[in-house]
Amino acid sequence: MRVHTYVFDLGADRDYSNPSVRADISFLADLCVRDEFGGGTLPARIEMRVVDKNNAYAQIVSTYSGGGSYQTFGGTLNQFVSSGIDWTHVRYLHINVCYEREASIYCTFFDHVRFTGTPEIPGAAGQTNGIYLSNNDSPPGPPVSDLVVLGSNGVEIAGGDSPQTAKGTKFFPSALGVSVTNTFSILNNGTADLHMMSHTNLGVGMPTNLSVAVHALARGPNGELYAGGFFTNAGGVSARQIARSANRMAKWVHTYVMASGVQPPSGSWTGGYPVVVTGINLGNGSDITNVTLCGANVSGIVSQSATQVVVAAGGADVSHVGLGDVRVYSTSFGETVEADAFSYEALLYTLTIESAYGACRPVGSPTERSLRSLRRRIRTIASRTGREAWSRQPIR
Repeated sequence: MRVHTYVFDLGADRDYSNPSVRADISFLADLCVRDEFGGGTLPARIEMRVVDKNNAYAQIVSTYSGGGSYQTFGGTLNQFVSSGIDWTHVRYLHINVCYEREASIYCTFFDHVRFTGTPEIPGAAGQTNGIYLSNNDSPPGPPVSDLVVLGSNGVEIAGGDSPQTAKGTKFFPSALGVSVTNTFSILNNGTADLHMMSHTNLGVGMPTNLSVAVHALARGPNGELYAGGFFTNAGGVSARQIARSANRMAKWVHTYVMASGVQPPSGSWTGGYPVVVTGINLGNGSDITNVTLCGANVSGIVSQSATQVVVAAGGADVSHVGLGDVRVYSTSFGETVEADAFSYEALLYTLTIESAYGACRPVGSPTERSLRSLRRRIRTIASRTGREAWSRQPIR
């Protein structure tokens, strides 16, 4: 998928309902298009989105109509597909230049989001559905953490590069199962809702023989699904670039759950001791499948309920030493996280020297001076055991 994205911060709120302001902003879009034409390959589709100060948006799509001609971006407001934008306070302009006809429209900005849910996904059973998820942080900020899509079995379906993905990154899940309703999680950090807004085939719940590809989906106030595109019929019925289905649009409400407590907050990296994690909706009482401490798997789950899980800490290595996250995984509620809630501690070694002359004082982090002060006792022990007690420098 080749999609070039341009992002403009307009510097202040602009009244896009003013024709002169709209003309100025459209000129920026035209500059982007002309820049792309300089590469010698004509895009399949160009998408323009204007975003207000609250991140509500409106967008318009221009498709290639032959002979190097594209539709203009200077259209009237009713030509835009809007999500409740405040036209008088437009702040950002996004231009997406798509070089594949099946490239997805950007329909929702994901700003540090983490979701779980059981959506209805339009798509024929067993087929690869065409859901596109765009990782667009609220402009003009830096890239958000990577967005990961997990199947109901916890296996990653699609994900971005770690630890960050750039604006405009898209994920292409494969078939999510054999039924129309599938369970999966979308994980990140945040509190926003997510709307799945675009896919290539509609399958179940929507006419499958739309005259051309669907370019955008929208969710109505009662959950009904609207498909938009440059088609003139849907399911053999005349349609003017929009089709409606009672099959509900996939929507996930924010369900990020923070664990509320971890006891003890630290322990030896040797493991073997109990750790109690408390919270809300950790699982349904029996479906917690795994817990990790600082990235290391626990050695076992001792007991579990919806609000508490007791585990036996597993052994860790040096990569897990220090402060880290505690993560609880369940089939019904996905992942629950308590950030920086547990510390694995490495063993502290001390050198204790014993001799025939009696016990010597313990030495932690021995130095040449401390060892040299023991003199003959050290030499005696070294000769009796056949081992050196300290070998950085000869003891005189």
